[in-house]
Formats: sequence, C-alpha cells, structure tokens
Amino acid sequence: MRKVGILTFHAAYNYGAVLQAYALKEKIKSLGYDCRIINFRTKKQIKKYSVINTSKINKATLAKNIQNIFYAKQIKKRNSNFEKFIGNSLDVYPKNWIDEESLENTIKEFDFVVCGSDQIWNISEKVDDKSMCYFLDYKGNFKKISYAASFGDSIKDIEEEKERFLPLLKDFSNISVRENDAQEFLNGNGIISELTLDPTLLMNKEEWKKVIKDVKINEPYILYYSVNSRKYSIDLTKRISKELGGIKVINLVLHPKSAFSGFENKIDYAPEEFLALINNAKMICTNSFHGTVFSIIFEKPFVAMFDMKDEKIVKEQRKYTLLKELGLEDRIYTSKSEINIQEMLKVNYKESKERLERLRNKSLKYIKESLK
Repeated sequence: MRKVGILTFHAAYNYGAVLQAYALKEKIKSLGYDCRIINFRTKKQIKKYSVINTSKINKATLAKNIQNIFYAKQIKKRNSNFEKFIGNSLDVYPKNWIDEESLENTIKEFDFVVCGSDQIWNISEKVDDKSMCYFLDYKGNFKKISYAASFGDSIKDIEEEKERFLPLLKDFSNISVRENDAQEFLNGNGIISELTLDPTLLMNKEEWKKVIKDVKINEPYILYYSVNSRKYSIDLTKRISKELGGIKVINLVLHPKSAFSGFENKIDYAPEEFLALINNAKMICTNSFHGTVFSIIFEKPFVAMFDMKDEKIVKEQRKYTLLKELGLEDRIYTSKSEINIQEMLKVNYKESKERLERLRNKSLKYIKESLK
C-alpha cells in the first residue's frame, strides 16, 4: 500500500484547521492509500495556544493574555480536547510531534506528500504557523502535491520574492489552490494550477454526522462563531437574537471584543462537539469561512456576516466565492442589512446541494489523478 503524508496546520486549536485535516485524510484513505498527517508543529504555533501566548508580544496579545487568566480552566480543557482529537482521529505520524530539524527524514518515508489545505503558503509576519517547510524544499523519491493551498493575503509578498518561491513551487507535480487570485498568480507565472474545494466540503452531511459527539443544551440558541469578533458581527448577532425573542447566544472563541458582549462564552468544546453545536443551533451567525461551510453542510439557517467599507461590502474572497458558487448570496448580511427573521430561517438548499456535488466530484477527481 502506497503511503501519503499530509502536511498542513493540523495542530492549530481551531475547528476549521483540524477538521479540514481530518476530511482530507479520510478521503485519501478511502481511495486505498495508507494516509497519515505528518505531525509537524512550529514552536510559535505551540506558544500561541497556551494560556499565556508568548509567540509575540504586542497590545493585542497582552490584552488576550490578561483575559485568558480568567478563563484558564476552560482554555486548558479546550487544549486537552483538541489534543485528544488530534491523537485519536488524525492518524498523526510520528505520534510525538516533530520540528523543522526532524521533518526532512520523516517526509522521505512517504511516496506522496500533500501540502494543504489552509494558509500554508502565507509568508506574512502575522502568521504564527508559517514555515518554509510547507514549500517542500527537500530532495527525495516522493511526489510533491498541493491540495487547496492558500497564500492568504501575502500574494504581493510572494510576487516580490518570486525568484525565491517559484522554483520551489515548480517542483510540485500537481498544484491546487483554494482562491481565484492564487490560481491567477500561479498560472500567470507558468505554473498550471487548479481550484479545489476546502477539504471539509469533500465530506457530506451523513459522513460528518458520524464524527459528531452530541452536546446537551436544553433551550434554543444562536451559535456565534467568529475568530476575530469584529464589532459589526457582534452587533448584527444581537439584533438577530432580539428578533428571535432574545434567545441566548453561545460564543465559541474567546476574544476581548466578545468576552463582555452578553453572549455565553463556551470556549472549551471539542471539534466533535463543535459539529453538534452547528447541527443543533436555531441559527448560526458567523463571519468565519468554516462556520459558513459547516452551516451549509448541515443545511442550517445561517447568516454569513461581512464587514463594510465606504458603504460597500468587503468581499472576503474565499467566503464570498463559495456562497456565489452555491447560489447562496442571500445569506450575505452586513450591519446595514434589514432583518426579516422569517426569511432568515428559510434556506433553499436543493440547488446548492446539486452545485456542491459537482464541485466535490471535480475536487475528488483532482486528488485521484494526482496520486498516480
């Protein structure tokens, strides 16, 4: 049996990160490969999710560190829950995590190395998880592949240093990315690439339901899922809660902006429980890409919240492109949007399911053809 190693941000304590790694691993295993997640972590990534974040020191991390002291018990439980999921469900290899110095020898044990998904090629100083290792500057008999990789917002930085990065990317036998601007950049520089779905969308609702660990909440709730807790998203969620009779809002990500919003801060749920919270919510309010993805997978009423600038919607490309491709643009809301709660609760998923299935088949075809 041929061996496939996946190199991605699998160990970030972020629901989207670990679940996209799980989905890609499961789909490749289903094709008959011995597939493992390569257990590589940067030291900065490890520090980032501690109760006291020492990966960098600035005003934002200082504010979060002070706040985290009051939620230390929940943070430690969250970290434990993520580590259990990583250890029990991701088929990591080796069992003990490795750093940049040890990675090269591990990579050479595989026939294929798949980089992605996530912002593995984002070289911005803002990214604690970043590493040149994701560009696979190693020699060996393994085949280099990317799946739905992303440069994040660092395309301009890559362009400025393309003499350094393009030769590394040209050494990949197959490249797929998840954003249009990444594909345009690569194709414009002589590197043929394809657009593929985020790995989480490769699995359907029934497959994800097998992963769920149920959570008992004995009253209706709105699930608020935002990594950055922007004011516009908090304000819009409060308006929707009021229209739903003041039902409670559960907030999953601790942030100085949302900690005192009046939402119920529950930051210690495991990834399997996150899926249950999505599945059982009365409504999901999210400005997160993966919050949007799982709302669609579980066919839930949701609003995809977008910011505004100069009276125009700031179209975060990944989220906006997905909604447009699936015909779900009516789910886009801003702080200026009118609220018709009955319309919000109605989502016609018939056409979007058909569109998603076509995109899913295209992405699975790319994986099959790459692993030859």
